[in-house]
Amino acid sequence: MGVLTRFSSKPTKQHWDSALSVACYLYHTKDKQLRYVRSTDKEQRDIPYVLTFHPGEDSFRGFADADYAGSHDSRSTTGYIFYMFGGPLSWCSRVQRTVSQSTTEAECQSLAECIKETLYLKLLLEELNIRAPDIPVPIHEDNSAATIMATSEATHPKAKHYRVRIAFIRENTQSVDGAPPIVKILQTPTDKQLADGFTKTQNKELFKKFQQAVICDPFPLVARGLVKEESNVGGAGVLDRGT
Repeated sequence: MGVLTRFSSKPTKQHWDSALSVACYLYHTKDKQLRYVRSTDKEQRDIPYVLTFHPGEDSFRGFADADYAGSHDSRSTTGYIFYMFGGPLSWCSRVQRTVSQSTTEAECQSLAECIKETLYLKLLLEELNIRAPDIPVPIHEDNSAATIMATSEATHPKAKHYRVRIAFIRENTQSVDGAPPIVKILQTPTDKQLADGFTKTQNKELFKKFQQAVICDPFPLVARGLVKEESNVGGAGVLDRGT
């Protein structure tokens, strides 16, 4: 749908046929739904409408990805998704406002947008009185250059035109005055990147995998084998690199 809206002012028959395919897909998946996992703690389950965080299946985490120069005007696409309580909480697929000159720049733009959404969601959870552990939110990123750029003081002359964006990312990945960082960037293999389907077209096999992992599968991430618990970070998991 996001791609089709770019041609809404002057659609062609190809766009019309694609829109019919989207409508057909929506009709045949109308029974799908998002499901979330409540706390398994008996004390908390006795309290109506109380949601709490536990390691693994319901921890707050995000996935950020970008498609380099995939648009018709050579702009890249930002994609991210956040999980909480075993299901998707917030997601985005949007063409970037400026043209990125490298895959690293495109990924850094996506990562910065993902962190902005993290800050917003943390404030929203506080307003809703949802208790969360005071730990960094894990953000899964599959581009190694962007990960290094975000987690180290490494600089490069070719990155100076987006150094402010990099500074914003680093500011939120570092501890300030003893307080824990806002986010923790985790290197993730591409085949485990759950935001991949928000940035590029996929064949039938990959789309089915994306659909089951992100949109319609009601089972927690741990149960699906996509995320395993990591006890030393109090619930912030890492992706299982196995198949």
